[in-house]
Amino acid sequence: MKNKKKIIIYTALVIGLILGGYKGVLWYQHMKAYESTDDAQIDGNVIPVIARVGSYINQVKVKENQNVQSGELIVLLDSSELSSKLNQTKAGLESAEAQLAVAKSSANDVLQAKNLATLSLEIPKTNLWKAQNEYKRYDDLYKQKLATPQQIDTYKANLETAQSQFDIAKQKTETSELQYQTAMAQVKVAEANVFQKQKDLEYAQLQLSYTKIYAPVSGLISKNNIQPGQLIQAGQPLMSVVQDKEVWIIANFKETQMETIKVGNEVIIKVDAYPELEVKGEVESTSGATGAKFALLPPDNASGNFVKVVQRIPVRIKIIHTDQSKKLLNPGLSVSVEVKK
Repeated sequence: MKNKKKIIIYTALVIGLILGGYKGVLWYQHMKAYESTDDAQIDGNVIPVIARVGSYINQVKVKENQNVQSGELIVLLDSSELSSKLNQTKAGLESAEAQLAVAKSSANDVLQAKNLATLSLEIPKTNLWKAQNEYKRYDDLYKQKLATPQQIDTYKANLETAQSQFDIAKQKTETSELQYQTAMAQVKVAEANVFQKQKDLEYAQLQLSYTKIYAPVSGLISKNNIQPGQLIQAGQPLMSVVQDKEVWIIANFKETQMETIKVGNEVIIKVDAYPELEVKGEVESTSGATGAKFALLPPDNASGNFVKVVQRIPVRIKIIHTDQSKKLLNPGLSVSVEVKK
């Protein structure tokens, strides 16, 4: 009877050793085929919702952990002050447009006066030409002693009168030209003022539109720390939206493991929160520097005593989702990953 018990015990031990050895061989082969780390977590886009204008909060239309769609109205600010500013800019634009109309009308009047002065110059110009020819003709006759001195004096006086009238008319033309240029400059100033007022109106409309705050992406509301009646300032974070469409894994591998980790390698993912859930993935990219280089105070091996520390390199892993994983995997969860060599 004792021999029989011993045989059973020994047989169980042998079977146990065989199974343990088999498991050990499988584990060893698995470890040889994969690089693993538990220094990994799920990451995702957490989008801050930030106020662009300062005002009092009228309504908060969402609650913590509420699912929202991109473009959905989530916060409504008091708009009375910005509406008043918008009305002021509208009045300023109307005033500037009226000033522009007056400037254009004045410029048109000056233009007509300028054209009239230009036409009026033709008669003195013709008279001057006629007086010059007559004086020249009688001057030639006088030199031939065929005209009297009184005639020369008369035509010379006529020439001087015509010249004076021409100079006066020309001066009026030049003055009207300067007046026209001044009027056109005033029109340009008025146009620039209208343009500025239009931009002021656009800015006021834009500021008013910021009193309605919309969800930047689809996802879950998180860290909602505002209440109706609260005064907020421009640039103040109001809440965050955790985007629900894209999550990935950042795994920090030792530098000695990176030789066999390549983009496209298959990855086995185990989530600490859900031990029974197994998810597949693939290596998407590797960081351009070690994690220590992005630290607030990166190590400086050139100063002090040097102690060699194995560095870790962040690796981004794309998750190949299933219907279940889409619902369960949230940013921040810890995972363990195994990358096939």
